[in-house]
Amino acid sequence: MWWIERGLLVAGVVLFFFLVRQLGAGEVWTNLRLVGWGFLLVLAQEGVSYCLNTLGWRFAFPPPRPPIPFRKLVAARLGGEAINNLTPTATIGGEVVRARMLEGLCDQHTAWASVAVAKLSQTAAQMIFVFPGHGVESPYPAHSGPVHPPRAGGPNQINAPW
Repeated sequence: MWWIERGLLVAGVVLFFFLVRQLGAGEVWTNLRLVGWGFLLVLAQEGVSYCLNTLGWRFAFPPPRPPIPFRKLVAARLGGEAINNLTPTATIGGEVVRARMLEGLCDQHTAWASVAVAKLSQTAAQMIFVFPGHGVESPYPAHSGPVHPPRAGGPNQINAPW
C-alpha cells in the first residue's frame, strides 16, 4: 500500500511542476506577490480551525476516550476534508474516510459514532453562527448583482438557491 501513497505523491509533485511550467514561473511568482503576506494569515487561520475542529472531534468520543494520537486525528480530518472537497460526495464521503482511517486505533463502532457526533455538532454550530446573521441581513432590501442574486420573500425567510 505504501507504494500507492508514494506514487500519488510523485504524481502530485509532477503535476505541480507541470502546472507551474504551463502558467509560467514568472506569472505564478507575480500572482503570489500580489497576494502578499496576508496569505500566511489565511493559512494560519485554517490551521487553527483544523486543530480546533480536531480537538472537538476528540471530545466526541465516548468515555473512556481511546488513546488516539492527535496527529492521527488531524490526518484523518484532513483526509476526510480532501475527499469532501475533491469528489462529488457532498459532505458525507469524507466522513466515511475519517472513520476508516481510524481502523486499528479504536473500535469501529466508536469511530463511526464519534464521526457522526462531530459532524452533527459542527453542523449545529454552523447553523447557530449563520442564522443570526440572516436575521440581521434580511431586513435590508434585496438587490441584484453578480454576488447577491435577487431574493423573493419577506424578512427572516430563508430562500433556497435553486
